[in-house]
Amino acid sequence: VEWRGRSLLERALEALGDGPLHLVEAGAHHGQLAGDLLRALDQFAPELRPRLRYLILEPSPTRRELQRLALEPWLGRVEWRSGWAEAPSSLRGVAFSNELLDAMPCHVFRWSSERGAWREWGVGLAGEDLHWVALPRELASPAAAALAPKVDPALAQVLPDGFQIECSPAAVDWWGAAG
Repeated sequence: VEWRGRSLLERALEALGDGPLHLVEAGAHHGQLAGDLLRALDQFAPELRPRLRYLILEPSPTRRELQRLALEPWLGRVEWRSGWAEAPSSLRGVAFSNELLDAMPCHVFRWSSERGAWREWGVGLAGEDLHWVALPRELASPAAAALAPKVDPALAQVLPDGFQIECSPAAVDWWGAAG
């Protein structure tokens, strides 16, 4: 493989200047991405090695063990924490994840042009098949009214019937903790 200049990750880390650097991966699954990144940085940016720590945020002890096995060559440079609350208070580097926020629970809302309002949807069972159903008011989340997006009246006039949006309080909380 021909290497054509510095990667975006290398440039981002170098832009942070001197001192310790962190790569913070949330939800590293089996640790493959961590291994790939550490291997590539060792090969193409060895000058970063003494300054770089890899921090994995992983609440699952089972996953942490799988990651430890996959990352054995780098164990002296990799640390684990259950979440942001256990991470060092001061980090300089890059934080990232692969589909972590997509996997967090969410509320699904669909726009009803007829009612001019959002309606919360959930998964229902018809025989042995799962399908989307509008939740009756009594089954809708108590927080649904607060979570449903606010729509400007001009947008409400043109918003297509059935337009769907997802809201994940867990993802919002995660980003708040990350910040």
